[in-house]
Amino acid sequence: APTGPIGIGVGTLVGSSAGNILGNLVNVGGGNGNIFSLLGGMVAFLIIAIALLVALLRVWFALLQAYITILINIVFAPFWIVGGLIPGSKISFSGWLRTMLGNLAAFPATLVMFLLGKVFTDTITSGTHAFVPPFIGNIAETKQFGALIGLGIILTIPNVVKMMRTTFGAPEQNFGSIGAAVG
Repeated sequence: APTGPIGIGVGTLVGSSAGNILGNLVNVGGGNGNIFSLLGGMVAFLIIAIALLVALLRVWFALLQAYITILINIVFAPFWIVGGLIPGSKISFSGWLRTMLGNLAAFPATLVMFLLGKVFTDTITSGTHAFVPPFIGNIAETKQFGALIGLGIILTIPNVVKMMRTTFGAPEQNFGSIGAAVG
């Protein structure tokens, strides 16, 4: 998968940069060997690594769910088409088509989000002066701010499948019973 190296690269960059940011915030004494700085960096790295892992697992499960829905819809397509011929039926070909398009669009949309994260991270990282919005902080190095932007984009990717389904007006799939059984 082409997104694997991108995710690893952005995750490494975000984890190390966020560790430096929080390490500098916790650095009370001002020295480089401060134990609070080291501890803050390690805690920040662990928190961000866990957040990235959870977000990427959510992306993987959302895409797996979309793929399974596509397979099920392909198998039952003839029944959807026949159901659409019955007057007053809630099953229709247009509903099947919206469901298929919503689930199929999730894959390229996820790839585009990964690529946008990479482009934004590289663009902000390579610049000498980056715009830092208010309430985010005064980040001295643009490398660290680019990493935060990459982290933010990765954390928003799990919602892509839901956004694609909503955009195409596809009915929401309820796989809660499967998740409960697996859990």
